Amino acid sequence: MRSLSFIRSIGSGAFGTVYLADLSSRQGFRRQVAVKVLHRQTVDDGEQLLSRIRDEARLLGLLQDDIIIKVLEIARVADHDAVLMEYIEGVDLQSVLDAGHRPPPRALAEIGALVAGGLSRAHEAVHPATGKPLNVIHRDVKPANIMVTRSGGVKLLDFGVARARFDARESHTGQLVLGTLNYMAPEYIVTGEVSPAADIYGLAVSLWQVAAGEPFGQPKVRQDSHERRVRQRLSALPAELAPMQRALGSMLQWDHNNRPISRDVEVAFDQVSTRLSGASLRVWARTAVAAVLQARGTGKDAIGLEGRTIELGEGDTER
Repeated sequence: MRSLSFIRSIGSGAFGTVYLADLSSRQGFRRQVAVKVLHRQTVDDGEQLLSRIRDEARLLGLLQDDIIIKVLEIARVADHDAVLMEYIEGVDLQSVLDAGHRPPPRALAEIGALVAGGLSRAHEAVHPATGKPLNVIHRDVKPANIMVTRSGGVKLLDFGVARARFDARESHTGQLVLGTLNYMAPEYIVTGEVSPAADIYGLAVSLWQVAAGEPFGQPKVRQDSHERRVRQRLSALPAELAPMQRALGSMLQWDHNNRPISRDVEVAFDQVSTRLSGASLRVWARTAVAAVLQARGTGKDAIGLEGRTIELGEGDTER
C-alpha cells in the first residue's frame, strides 16, 4: 500500500489544484511528487474535459523526454480524479516576466533552442509499443506553458489541448480549434487545419513577446496585414537581439510550408546563442527563478488536502 502526504498547495486554477506531496510505500520508498487534483465541478461541467485531462496524462506517459514533465499515474484521491507527476522546482516563463525578470539575450536563445528540441522530439515521436507515429502537435505553445527550472532547465507544459493519435485516447479534438488566440498560427484560425508548423509559429511569438516585453497581438488573417505586422515587430526588437531576427522571421512566415521544422529551429538558436550577450540560461535562472519562487509562497488549498495523508488504493482511506 502506498500513501500520499500532502505538504502544501503550489498552484490552483479553474480545473484543479496542484499540491506538493510525499509519495511513500511500506517498503520505505519515498519521493516528492506533484499531484494535480481535479475540482469536482470540472467533472460535472463535462465528461469531455475530464477525458482530455486523462488523455494528456496518457500522452505524457508515452512521451519520455527530459523537456516534458513525467506522469507517474492517474489515481483517485479523496474522491477526486488526480494525476501524479514528477515534482520540478520551477516557474513558468510568463510568471517570470510578470515579476520583472526578463531573460538576457543569450538565455532567451537557449530557451528557444531547448523548447524547439522538445517540440522536435514530440513531433517525431512514435508509440513505444507499436512504433506507430503519435503525430503530436502541442497547439498551445506560449510563455505560460514554458517552465524554467531553478537549475536552468526548461519544461514544456500543458499538453491538454495537444493533438495526437494513440489507441487509449478518449477525447476527439482534432477538428476543434483549441489553444490561445494570440499565439495561434493564422492558417489554424482561417482553415482549422493544424500542423507542427503551428507550434513553430507559437514559439516565435512567445520568444518575441519575452524579448520585447509586450504582446505580439492577435493573428492577422490576411497575408498582407500579417507580413506588415511581422516586419514591424521584428524591427522593434532591441539591437542586442538582432541576431535572432532571421530565425524569428522564418518561423513567422505566412505560408506554414515555408516555416522551418523544429529540429532546424533548435540548431539555429543553438548557433545564435553563441553570438548573443548576457548571462547563460543556467546562470540567469539561479537568481531569477529562485526570486519568483520565494515571492510566490504557497497557493490556495482549494480542496482542503494540506496536512492530510491518504492511502492510494481501493477506498482511498485517510490516516
